[in-house]
Amino acid sequence: RNDFFLKPNGLKASYEYTRIIDEILIDIFSCSVKNARFSDLVLCASGGYGRKELAPYSDVDILFFTEKKVTHSRIKESVKKILYSLWDLNLKVGHSLRNLNQGLSSSDIDQTAATNMLDARFLAGNYLIYKKFRKTITSFFKFEKNFINLKMNEKELRLREKTTEQYFLEPDIKYSKGGLRDINLIFWAMKIRYSVSTIDDMLKLNLITSFEYRKIRYLLKFIFTIRFFLHYLSERPNDRLTFEYQRKISNLMKYKSRKKTLGVERFMKHYHLQVRNCICLNYIFLENNP
Repeated sequence: RNDFFLKPNGLKASYEYTRIIDEILIDIFSCSVKNARFSDLVLCASGGYGRKELAPYSDVDILFFTEKKVTHSRIKESVKKILYSLWDLNLKVGHSLRNLNQGLSSSDIDQTAATNMLDARFLAGNYLIYKKFRKTITSFFKFEKNFINLKMNEKELRLREKTTEQYFLEPDIKYSKGGLRDINLIFWAMKIRYSVSTIDDMLKLNLITSFEYRKIRYLLKFIFTIRFFLHYLSERPNDRLTFEYQRKISNLMKYKSRKKTLGVERFMKHYHLQVRNCICLNYIFLENNP
């Protein structure tokens, strides 16, 4: 928190916070599971945590995978130990346990679960099991051509609620038009189509230009910085940029007032410019490239 307020950079802060939680989880796994490296269990980060997008009051979403039955006594005991340790640290944890041999199909997995698996990132456990999991997930999305279309439909439903005048004046930086969820949509599409996870990978494969790379990186930095401020100032998970927080954050981000424009007005003008950039990128990567 002190480092962030001293030099606000939400992108750097989210990576750093994710790294700290990674270290904690890996240590807890090693203490809770015998022969952790060759165990029957795999621990993965998922959701925003898997994407290294943790904010100070975000839920820590994790996935457990095993080739044994999920009701196996040793598996259940290991998972319970890990979760109790995390709860003792007052972390808000979302978790699920899946059998790798169970298979995946549209009939037994919903969109949220599928998205969490798409974002899964290895933390600890038997890496050979994780490799099998990645192969299973790749095969699943190879035949699930409709996944991105379903996500686009989900986006349309979400924006019907979040595109009112109220949300234009006091936007939800996660779910409003041009917010974090729209950015996530681009990366989900790139993962499925080209097996890339970061903008650096996208640049290496010439999926984006250097100009687009700089644009996306700045967009991420700007939105994550606002999100970190919202969480720290609210002392809770909060993505709503209300008038109160617009004033506070514009001051903290050093937006100065000029003769005809207040600092907070300059800040919000800059925010809506980044929203427009996100909408343009969504058009380029999704709507114009189905």
